Amino acid sequence: MFRGPFISLCMLTLVTSCQLSSPGIQGSGIEVSELRSVQPFQRVLLDGTSDVTISFGETQSVSVTGDDNLVHLVKTDVRGNQLRIDTSGSYSTSNGIQIDIVVPRLIACELNGTGDIDISGYTGEELELITDGIGNIT
Repeated sequence: MFRGPFISLCMLTLVTSCQLSSPGIQGSGIEVSELRSVQPFQRVLLDGTSDVTISFGETQSVSVTGDDNLVHLVKTDVRGNQLRIDTSGSYSTSNGIQIDIVVPRLIACELNGTGDIDISGYTGEELELITDGIGNIT
């Protein structure tokens, strides 16, 4: 009596679990760099799986490097004075995603993802560093 609905439910569960475990978009292997136009910021939040390099200079810039079919998944937007870096959707790549940032001034850096943040050339007096992820800030 309940055999038909039970089998249907089992099949639905199987199909759904297979879709949830899919790696998402596969990177093409063709590397590109994309310069992003963002408002001025003094704080950085990485909330994804990218690696970030922050250096210091007079002119602010944000560049995203990765597979040509994946860079659009990396969101870079400024809220208040914080640059938020996040990835939408799931993907698989052998090259990784690299974000290069140049800023005149940095007061805080936060890592909530699995990537790494490398800060080079910092000469300020105080810098707030927050980690709530698997990666490192160096």
